[in-house]
Amino acid sequence: MLTSLLLAIIVALAPTWPRPTIAYTLRFDAGHLDVAELAIELRHAPTSVSLAMRVHAEYDARYWRYVDGFQIEHTANDGAASVVREDSTLWRVTLPGGHGVVRYRVHIQAPPSGVRRAWLPYARPDGAFINSPDFFLYLPDFPNAPATVHLDVPPGWRVATALPSGGASAERAAFDAATLVDSPILLGALHDWSFAERGRPRITWCTGRSRTRHASTARRWSTRYIA
Repeated sequence: MLTSLLLAIIVALAPTWPRPTIAYTLRFDAGHLDVAELAIELRHAPTSVSLAMRVHAEYDARYWRYVDGFQIEHTANDGAASVVREDSTLWRVTLPGGHGVVRYRVHIQAPPSGVRRAWLPYARPDGAFINSPDFFLYLPDFPNAPATVHLDVPPGWRVATALPSGGASAERAAFDAATLVDSPILLGALHDWSFAERGRPRITWCTGRSRTRHASTARRWSTRYIA
């Protein structure tokens, strides 16, 4: 009994690695909309940390094929910092001092002709759709760590996402990695329309010139399919 109690106390007092501070930045250059520039600022992290791209079992656009341009800066020793690809969707980052900024690019593919599948990312002068798992590499060793997302987008673009505001108008917050990668982001010259259906508030966001047409479609859809 005494031995078990002592073991429990030792385990409880044993040092554990604190959760890292994770801050993402997603940037669009209006002159190069086919490329999204991303940065992950890490603090209080291990000196070796994994980054991974989530693969959806059904809606997998295989965007790991379009990730490149890795750079690491602001570590304790940038000369010793590195990124090594261990698998198609997994990277190993050497982060001297446990802090630094990991930068990379995601090349946005032009959607195929015809009807675009809803989960496929796109970027055009009037806006973009970010399917979060295709853009935000997460830390699989720290799935419960919260993160912030700063959106650096062209002037006039609005933001529609389930991620709550992080304080500033261009900032959003994610409670954990699952929240981050399950929250798509719609950007651009957006129209919003709020209404109540069966006593429950609704809001729909849409792109394009015809606000009335999109709102009417959303109302019909919500009336038929939202319980």
